[in-house]
Amino acid sequence: MNALSVEEVNALSMEEVKALWHAEKEKERIARDAKRYQFYPTPPDAVRALLRKVEFKGKILEPACGTGNISMELIAAGYDPVDVLSSDYGDFGYGTPYTNFFDIEDHFANVVTNPPFSKKQKKKKGDPPIDPEAEYNDGGDVPRWIRHALRLATRKVALLLPLFMLGGKERYTIYQTCPPRLVLPFVERLSFVESGSEYEKTCAWFVWHKGFKGKPEVEWLP
Repeated sequence: MNALSVEEVNALSMEEVKALWHAEKEKERIARDAKRYQFYPTPPDAVRALLRKVEFKGKILEPACGTGNISMELIAAGYDPVDVLSSDYGDFGYGTPYTNFFDIEDHFANVVTNPPFSKKQKKKKGDPPIDPEAEYNDGGDVPRWIRHALRLATRKVALLLPLFMLGGKERYTIYQTCPPRLVLPFVERLSFVESGSEYEKTCAWFVWHKGFKGKPEVEWLP
């Protein structure tokens, strides 16, 4: 709980004290989930840069929504909130929590997300009971994210990934059979913040148009 003066504490009702206590506990839980699920909120400017280049039609799935940065920017840009469906493996106070992306089988016109891409980690005691026997893949297997997004989407897929994801044998195999239509690298590194820690990474939006078989176009985002 944030530090309050004695006078401020005495002026609070019991209900207000309880509300502050629960709010502080919720912040602590979100911080734990952020570390556990490798949650780094997408910079809103990065979403706006994508939307200046790419238009989406139909329903949009955001399966790693976190606190809703991508979804909220889509809605702010004029996309119908009913058409923007948000979920996340953890619970960060936005969208449908405790939803494993790889359990989703419904089709959507578009998938737009910033997937986690750290190493695989096993489910820990206390994790949501999606599949108690399985390992939770938090995105270390980026090719799996790409493949599943392409299976679900009927129109477009846009993934915010580190630029080094252009390389790698397994990813190259995907790019050969399902090449992205656009690769939009940021000129400057993006700044991400997680649990109070900030780091910068060179990233790009990888945008697939279903059925596209040509060579990707590269356009830098200032």
